[in-house]
Amino acid sequence: MTAEEFTAVNYMETEEEEDFIELPNSLNGLIHIHPKLGAAEMEDRMAFVSLLEGLLHLDGDERISPRQALELPFISMSHLREDVHSRD
Repeated sequence: MTAEEFTAVNYMETEEEEDFIELPNSLNGLIHIHPKLGAAEMEDRMAFVSLLEGLLHLDGDERISPRQALELPFISMSHLREDVHSRD
């Protein structure tokens, strides 16, 4: 719903948000949405993006299989085992 539509339906003006998140242009951009996070969170995001890239690859010969996906760090959580602050 646009701001004008909201005003017409609800009889009230919308408030402008000054703090907004700029959406990324690529999967790798997902990693840097909130850059002030810890190293473990960044590693987790990189592992997630790697999984997505493998699953969404357009070339079927290069796309990962479900079995391969189960072995990737985001699913196995192997990238977090070395972090003493991560939970099991």
